Amino acid sequence: MIIVLLIALGTLFSCKKNKTGDDDALRIRLYGCASPIVSGTQAQLCFDSLLTDSRCPCNADCIWRGYAAGKFSFSVDGQTHQLRLAEFAIPPVFHKDTTVAGYKIEFVDLTPYPCWPENADKTVKAEMKITKL
Repeated sequence: MIIVLLIALGTLFSCKKNKTGDDDALRIRLYGCASPIVSGTQAQLCFDSLLTDSRCPCNADCIWRGYAAGKFSFSVDGQTHQLRLAEFAIPPVFHKDTTVAGYKIEFVDLTPYPCWPENADKTVKAEMKITKL
């Protein structure tokens, strides 16, 4: 009985949980930049502006869920690339992800979710994922 209990406790405490489910997520404040190190290369991703946030607010009945889109700049190897990305693809205007200079850059989420007035004063952040290809 004690052996079964020890095995169960060992299994329970050896499990690793993530809040976001994505260790590679990069959270960037609106008008801010982050310098992730991806595969040993220094790069910089900036959240230049919020182009739109038409997401359906909390406690509202919407016929469409809406979306958030932003303008970003990605700098690597002395070159800066301008990006327009959204939470989900809306071709041909916005894409969810793009490949630039051997990197995949993905717009994962925008926080906070529009719940007024409780989130009115919270800092807007884009959750991004960068992968070296």
